[in-house]
Amino acid sequence: MSTAVLMSGQFRTFEQTLPTHHWHVYRHFPDLHFFLVMQKTVPGPRSVDSEAMVKLLEDKYGKDHVHAKLIDDPTDLPMIPKKFGLYAPYENAAPHPQLMMQHWYQNEVWKLFTQSHKDGDSMEEAIIRMRADNFFHSFTMPPQPLPSNIVYSPWFGRFGGINDRLAIISPGAAEAYFTVYDKIDALLALGCPFHPESLLKAALEMAHVFSDDTLLADFATYRVTGNHRSMETLPVDMHRR
Repeated sequence: MSTAVLMSGQFRTFEQTLPTHHWHVYRHFPDLHFFLVMQKTVPGPRSVDSEAMVKLLEDKYGKDHVHAKLIDDPTDLPMIPKKFGLYAPYENAAPHPQLMMQHWYQNEVWKLFTQSHKDGDSMEEAIIRMRADNFFHSFTMPPQPLPSNIVYSPWFGRFGGINDRLAIISPGAAEAYFTVYDKIDALLALGCPFHPESLLKAALEMAHVFSDDTLLADFATYRVTGNHRSMETLPVDMHRR
């Protein structure tokens, strides 16, 4: 059995965060295989060599264990009217085009993963959703083996929905987790706000996937400035922990 790690988007600080991923998370899982969909070109003064980031993983885990697709950002994603974000439980942390990009990239990395299994059934024991800029301080494994049809997510940063920066996912629940983009119109029509954490929770509910938000993980966001944005903890998080 193996473990799939799915990552997408920008990898600007990956060289600094990867050692924390490995020590706190990856070393506990068997036979790791990585699936990356990442920006081919990162604009601005703090650009990143995407191919070099792929090589970091290849050198550590082996070329046969790394599947990467380097692409340019799409320019024709649908624009969600601002009114759909006005009733979000917490204010969106990014403009709507960036949030759409986030969901689109998640969808693309899921496609890459499923294409790798087109000649046979998936043999994964677990699937890990990881953001490249997560800088870990601690991590506790969820129950093993994973129950079927479940997503374990961190107890903090839920913002009225589910923390979308890290998840340990059973194979039967992964499609619902990574394909939120395909369901946005339907979820908005049902009344869900355009808000990442809310959309993720609603997509899992729509697919009858059980979510457990008690995963014990402590990590910060490692910025290109070298600053760490600590885990975002609300009073309700502490109450429900």
